[in-house]
Amino acid sequence: MTHANTLKPLAALVLTGVLAACGGGDAEPPPPPVGNPPPSATPDTTPPTVAIASDVSAPQATGPVTFTFVFNEDVGTSFDATDIVVNGGTASAFTRLSGTQATVVVTPLAGVGGTMSVSVAAGSFTDIAGNANTAGATLSKDYLASQSITFASPGNLALGSTPPALSATSSSGLPVAISSSTPGVCTVSGTTLTLVAAGSCSLTAAQSGNGTYAPAPSVTNTFSVTGGAPTAVVFSSGFAGGNRTVEGGAYFSYNGSNLDNFSCSGDPAWCGSGSGGSGDTSFYYSYYQTPSPATGLYNGISVLAPGVTAISASADTAGVQLNGQTTVNFTFNNNPEWQSSGTNNFGVLLTLGKFYNIGSGGSVVPCNIKLLAVVTPLNNGAATAYAVPLSSFSIIQACNSGISTVAAALAASPVSEVAFQSAGGSAALPTVGGKTTGANFSVAAGGVYPTTLALTGGISFRP
Repeated sequence: MTHANTLKPLAALVLTGVLAACGGGDAEPPPPPVGNPPPSATPDTTPPTVAIASDVSAPQATGPVTFTFVFNEDVGTSFDATDIVVNGGTASAFTRLSGTQATVVVTPLAGVGGTMSVSVAAGSFTDIAGNANTAGATLSKDYLASQSITFASPGNLALGSTPPALSATSSSGLPVAISSSTPGVCTVSGTTLTLVAAGSCSLTAAQSGNGTYAPAPSVTNTFSVTGGAPTAVVFSSGFAGGNRTVEGGAYFSYNGSNLDNFSCSGDPAWCGSGSGGSGDTSFYYSYYQTPSPATGLYNGISVLAPGVTAISASADTAGVQLNGQTTVNFTFNNNPEWQSSGTNNFGVLLTLGKFYNIGSGGSVVPCNIKLLAVVTPLNNGAATAYAVPLSSFSIIQACNSGISTVAAALAASPVSEVAFQSAGGSAALPTVGGKTTGANFSVAAGGVYPTTLALTGGISFRP
C-alpha cells in the first residue's frame, strides 16, 4: 500500500502554534507567578488562661502572702482587683505589672490560723481579641495565727533596790521568754531581774510560736540602772548599714510639699538621702528641693530606739526610759541656703512608746504622746553639737491621756523615736516657746530651693 504524506499549509501550522500558546490544544499551562499569595486571616477565638502562684514555699504562711497571676497572653487592663475573690484574709496592694502579670497581697485574719484563698472566676478578663476566659483558677495557702507580746517595763531602778517581778504575756497564751542583752548591767532568770551595775539595761521578750501560732514580734525594753547620780543614756551610737543604727533601731527620711501633694516620689531631682562613715563619724542626711518656692514643705529624719523598727499601732513600743536626764544631745547641720532663708528653725520631736487607743465605738485609733522643741540652728552648714533641754519641750499630742507635763510624760513612758524636722509654711509644726519651725522658701541654688538636714554620730540623753 502506498502512503501519501499529508501537508498542511504554512498558515495552518502558525495558527496551531498560536492557539497552543494561548492555552488551547494540548500545550502545558503557564507557570504560576513568582512569590506566595498572602495567607488567609484566621480570627483569634482561643480564650486566655491564668495561673496563680504565691511567694511562700513553706506549707504554712506566717504573715502576708503575695499572690501572682500569670496570663498566657496579653489581657490589657481587663483584669483588676475586683476580679479577685479573697477568702480567709484581707487583700491589698493590687499591682498590674504588665498585660500578662499582676500581683495582690493578702494579709491573714489576725489572731487565728486557717486557710486563705484567691480565686478568679470564668469570664473575669479578656484578651486583646475580646475573648473572655472560660476557665477560672484558685490557689490556697494555710497560715499560722499571729500573736503579739505585752511586756511592761519595770522603769528606771537604783542599785540596791529590789526590782519588781517581770511580766510578759502573749495574746496566744503561750509562755514568753525574757532575756537580757546587757548582762554586765542586769541579768534575768524567769521573771526575776537582778541588777548588776549602773548603766543601761535592755530586756527582750520573745515567743517562738508553735504549730498553731507564728512567732511573735519580740519586744525590747531599755531602762536605766543608777548607782547614785543620773547617768547618760545612749539612744543610738551611730548609723550602720541597712538603715539600722548600731543598736538595731531603724532610721529613715520623709519629705514633700504642696508642689508634689506633700509626698516626694523619690525622684532625685526633688529628694534623696544617704549615709556613710562609722561610729562617731557616721552620718545620715536627707535633702528636699523644689524648682520654685513652695508654700508648705517638710523634710525629716527619724531614728528609732534600740531594736525598734516601727512604732506599733496596736501595743506599747519599746524605748529608752529616762530618769533624771535633762538634755537630748546630738550633732546636726543644715544647708547654707536654708540657714540664710530667715525661716531656719528646726523641730526635735520625741515620740513616746506607750500605746493609747483614742477610738470610740470599738474602733482602734492608735496614738502615742509626742513632745516637741523648736531649735534655732547654731552654725551655717557646719556639723554642730546640740544639747537641747528637755524643759524646752512641750506636749503637742496628749492622746487623751490626762498627762499635762513633759516630766510626767517622760516618767510614764520610754522614748521610742527621736525625729528632726524642717517644716514650714502650711506644714509648720505647732509653735513652741515662741518659735515656729521653718524650711527654705526663698534662697535658690542652681535653680532649686534646697532644704537639707544631716545628723552625725549618736543621740543620747544626759543629766
